[in-house]
Amino acid sequence: MTLTDKQIELCETGRRDFSDLSALFLNCTLKRSPEMSHTEGLIRMSKGIMEKNSVRVESLRPVDYDIAEGVYPDMTEWWDDLIGVYREEVAALGEAGCTLLQIDEVPLTLCCDETNRAVARENGADPDALIDIYIDMVNRAVGERPKDMRVLMHLCRGNMQGLWMGDGGYGPIAEKLFSRAEVDGFLMEYDTARAGDFAPLKYMPKGKRAYLGIMSTKNPEIESADALKRRIDEASQYADLEQLGICPQCGFGSSAMSKFNVLENPMTLDIESAKLSRLVEVAEDVWG
Repeated sequence: MTLTDKQIELCETGRRDFSDLSALFLNCTLKRSPEMSHTEGLIRMSKGIMEKNSVRVESLRPVDYDIAEGVYPDMTEWWDDLIGVYREEVAALGEAGCTLLQIDEVPLTLCCDETNRAVARENGADPDALIDIYIDMVNRAVGERPKDMRVLMHLCRGNMQGLWMGDGGYGPIAEKLFSRAEVDGFLMEYDTARAGDFAPLKYMPKGKRAYLGIMSTKNPEIESADALKRRIDEASQYADLEQLGICPQCGFGSSAMSKFNVLENPMTLDIESAKLSRLVEVAEDVWG
């Protein structure tokens, strides 16, 4: 993979000096060297950009080494320490006046992808048991939040510049997640076929809400109000309209262009503003 003219221009016209920086890429592919992997291609591109900016770069594949699984005697203590960090952060946000907290949840969504589920089995894990563990950990992380703080869970498959880590609808996790996760609602990716259909929404219990991420944050085309309303109508076949909402599929920042990104961002501030305005327009028409 070679750098584009735009990437070369950004590197050569940049005014900042990065010569005092070093970077280490960990290629977490399960393929041993020298077998090529998709992540290796991305790393080579990113290394080229960094090296052109005088950053010292090295890379390695952990799978090539005999690395101990961890420093904890078992995962129980590791989870306890991790949850402690989350609780401190949630408490600090509450003290700062936060009343709406969004948490991004990627591992649960990857449990919808059969390739990732197969990898888990190959490594001796039960993907269905992992779903239970992940839900329990989220509940522990936010279980002591202030009473006036609402928590929304963004279900994400990864979206940096439109790249992602998993495919598959919400079916494998929906019933457990919607009924057991102690959050107030879910921000759900639904802008492409990789997220599946709306059928899993039938498991949404009363008192919780699914916000449909049917507005793309990576495709610059501005969705029409009619198209968005048709999709809301489809979803309302499985959950009451009052249990639904609308939101962007991910954050616009996940497609942001920087000197170290691989692809040029197709979004502009004007496009982003127009998309958000369209969301507000549709929400007011549908829910008032």
